[in-house]
Amino acid sequence: MPRVTASQGQPEPARVTLGGYAAEIWPWLAHVHVPSRTDPGTVYLVVVTPAGVTCPCPGFGYRQTCSHATEVADLIQV
Repeated sequence: MPRVTASQGQPEPARVTLGGYAAEIWPWLAHVHVPSRTDPGTVYLVVVTPAGVTCPCPGFGYRQTCSHATEVADLIQV
């Protein structure tokens, strides 16, 4: 359950590890930090919503799918 901070009045995400990746989970979406396999030092913020999984990597931009999004979808069984 997300916590609500008194100063902001906004829910804070649950910070967890998902399949070895850092993730922030809210009731309506999740952010999962997935490192690039081909570009060391690059980490993609994969976003999971009820509408699906998206990734800002170039491959997702071209194909509307990528290994990062597929891996996260498999982890959370979307």
